[in-house]
Amino acid sequence: MKLRLPPTVNVQEVVAEETVEEPVIDIDEEIKEYITENKPETKKPYRDSINKPKLQADSPIFLTSKKRFGNLELIKTFVEKCRINKLGPARYTGRLFTICKALKVHPKELIVNFETAEKLFLDFESLWGKINPNKTTEEYRKAIRKFLAYNKITIEPRSKAIPATTDSKGDYSRVHLNNTEFTKGLEYIEKHAGFEYKALYALTHEMFPRPETLYNYMPNIEIQYADVDGKSYPYGEASIYEKKQKKHYEKIILDPRVLKITSELKKNVPVCNKPPKTIEKTLSKVLRDFYRELGKINSEVKYEKGQEGWLYTNRPIYTLRHSAAMLWMSRTNFNATLVAKLGWEDPKTLSTYYAKTTVKNVMQSGMCYYCRPPQTKTNMAVFCSPTHALAYYFRVFNFA
Repeated sequence: MKLRLPPTVNVQEVVAEETVEEPVIDIDEEIKEYITENKPETKKPYRDSINKPKLQADSPIFLTSKKRFGNLELIKTFVEKCRINKLGPARYTGRLFTICKALKVHPKELIVNFETAEKLFLDFESLWGKINPNKTTEEYRKAIRKFLAYNKITIEPRSKAIPATTDSKGDYSRVHLNNTEFTKGLEYIEKHAGFEYKALYALTHEMFPRPETLYNYMPNIEIQYADVDGKSYPYGEASIYEKKQKKHYEKIILDPRVLKITSELKKNVPVCNKPPKTIEKTLSKVLRDFYRELGKINSEVKYEKGQEGWLYTNRPIYTLRHSAAMLWMSRTNFNATLVAKLGWEDPKTLSTYYAKTTVKNVMQSGMCYYCRPPQTKTNMAVFCSPTHALAYYFRVFNFA
């Protein structure tokens, strides 16, 4: 069967097929990893930054700049160990510099022993809390724990001062774009940023690579076919390497609109032939504008962590990974074990931080918009299996 794809999407028919119902929304970032996206520009007064405490005239020279701090032999050795272990040292060294500068100490004082490190970190958190109330120090804990470990300091497993646990409680595990909103995004992104960025948007929502993986992704999609009720439907298969996990993940493209977009991309050539920072800045901006258009965020509001608007504002690209998790859960009868194999370390990470199952989902178990459609449809279709989702999409989006 040949894939015949129309030049445009009949959005009106899609909306008519699915009655709009506001979803229950709540989001968070995956705190287990450090993702940097282009953030909205904010002006901070000098006095509000813990990175710029007033230094005395006799302060050590290595505290006057990150470059001088990085030239310390202890930090050079740490950086080299990070590289040997294929970790980005900048993630840790910048935070170590902040800790040392705030406390006005040499990094060697952090590794006298674990008890000393605990006391110093508690002093840092005290300073941090006065300047950044209600903001997490989790990444600073990760930095000091890594610094201790690489300097052979035994870390107490049940430390209360520098615990290994995450601050995230899955506050944002229900954030997503519903089917109608995603459709609107295809038109909005292309109109305001161009086809390449529309492709990045579509691929991220369908295959959910991490942002830094997305910027360098070169399409390697192969067309496969699935038989449903005597008809053969094409879908896409691809492999994506996630550097963070040092692992290849097999990806699937079910949405024929996304498959059509990929057919216009060159194989083994980056989707967007621009520097990663340029891609990040442009895509972040157009996504924020789109989220405002949808009413997800308000420019006049300053969102705190724990509010869904914080993720839409500060992690606009990564938000799509959350949304994709919800999408794939809805395609697989909420099978977290199956979905996790497509891009997460384990089902617990997925269901805790990305796509928490609700009572409503439990009651939807067994429902399928293809073979067991409900009398009242919503704007988030659910299916008993990916193959039935595939067949449904081809019917609803007018693909032969």
